[in-house]
Amino acid sequence: MSSAKPKHSFRVTKTPKRLQDFAGNLKKALEDTRARAGNPYDTVAVLAIHWGNDEMGEEALEQELLAVFSDIYGYKTESFTIPTVASAVALHEKLAIWTSENHGPRTLRILVYSGHASDAGTTSVAWYFGGRASSTGQLVGPRIDWFNARHNVEVGEGDVCYIFDCCSGGAAALYDGPEVICASGWDQQAAASLNSSFTRALIDTLKGLDGATETIAGIYSILFRSAHQSQVSACPVHVQRQGQPSITLGKLRPADGNTGDDKRTKTEHRVLLSVHIKDSKPDVQAWNNWLSKNLPPGLLSAVVRIESIFRTSSSVLLVTIPIELWTMLDLNDESFSFVAHVQSSNILPALERSLQTQLPFRPGPGARSAENTPPHSHKYRKSLG
Repeated sequence: MSSAKPKHSFRVTKTPKRLQDFAGNLKKALEDTRARAGNPYDTVAVLAIHWGNDEMGEEALEQELLAVFSDIYGYKTESFTIPTVASAVALHEKLAIWTSENHGPRTLRILVYSGHASDAGTTSVAWYFGGRASSTGQLVGPRIDWFNARHNVEVGEGDVCYIFDCCSGGAAALYDGPEVICASGWDQQAAASLNSSFTRALIDTLKGLDGATETIAGIYSILFRSAHQSQVSACPVHVQRQGQPSITLGKLRPADGNTGDDKRTKTEHRVLLSVHIKDSKPDVQAWNNWLSKNLPPGLLSAVVRIESIFRTSSSVLLVTIPIELWTMLDLNDESFSFVAHVQSSNILPALERSLQTQLPFRPGPGARSAENTPPHSHKYRKSLG
């Protein structure tokens, strides 16, 4: 159950770190979100799975996504229909065969799932896929526990990425496993309409990139910033691989090593973080010097900025950073906390300046001012003698 007072709000302090250490975290996040030079893979295989009793009509959109991966990126693609009889056996067998045929140190396996899924929170021990659901969102008919099936994909050598267009998609990242990009978070509903679905938005994004080399984190940032325009009904989610750079997608043999232009949408969408710092007087000048040397101009759509500083037993900073940096920060680092998605820097100083340029306030009346005298008050004065 969500709360306006999370558990950590009852702690007086969190484990702080030095400002330069946080700068180091951002530098690593920046390195992890940048596409690697050259093509890191010799083989990229994409398998899209859907149900035989699919009631949402996912297969047509799934085929369009596979066509993008095949025609633009040159990846091996195939689809698999999960049967309604002996579903788990059939899927386990298919995933095992697919993995055995596509594994190696320079291999990437991308598994795409489109369909219904059960609700799952951060402590769930099972997460089910199904082809049909009731009006209340409960799965109807055959279903498969994905937590049992996933081992057939992850056992092989090489990198793995999951693309899940289903409810509670974030459940695919409840453990230290493959990189995940999905339609929704934990216990969240995905789009019911194909036209406003995550897959539709992903297809349009990949077509816009036209095979230009980009990381999954970068693709996620484009999806997030375009969410309103795409009219997706749920905010997409990206979860990194622990301690690993974001997976790079690109044409298998780009001409002359060209990685293409940076096509990330240039908007002010950023993430506001609270950062607990050991320094009682953070060196803001050193911070700005670091930014000027480590953030390549034009690479990111917004700068990293300290918005305000508060004094506690040490210091708390409010910092805005680009989405692609935030999504690559260590999830287990408690020195910083998510506050909100924002579209500007701190606007309070501008508001204060605008107040100063308005008409001046009239000074308050003095004790002898006529404004303190009731109308016709002379009629009610009493004589003293």
